[in-house]
Amino acid sequence: MTPTGHFCLSDAPLDKPNLGGGGCNAADDPLGGKNLSVSLAYDGGPGLDAVRDARLIGLATRGVASVRVLMTDASWRTAKLKNAKLGAGLFKAFGYRFRRSDLKRGIGPAAVVAFDASDAEIGRQATGIG
Repeated sequence: MTPTGHFCLSDAPLDKPNLGGGGCNAADDPLGGKNLSVSLAYDGGPGLDAVRDARLIGLATRGVASVRVLMTDASWRTAKLKNAKLGAGLFKAFGYRFRRSDLKRGIGPAAVVAFDASDAEIGRQATGIG
């Protein structure tokens, strides 16, 4: 949490840790009223086949049972969820690093989707890549 009362998610490439990026929301509503918030970072581009490294990080409400990434070829990848506490709130944090073999073939993340315990979609965020 920042001194200004914001919660920030940030990410940096392993070989350049000072070049991180991400986003911030008010700490009393870290997801901006949604069930999940995602930040995608990548090195290279602009085409997916020229991306050398791509990863996402995110935070979800505790009602989210799973988070999956819809890829541009209509396949899915699953992100592992970890319990996270922010003040008095309980959330789920996640991260995912994409396979270089997918990126080289032009397959990238189109959207990140949150599901509840009955496997119903309860949140979706487009990545803006691919």
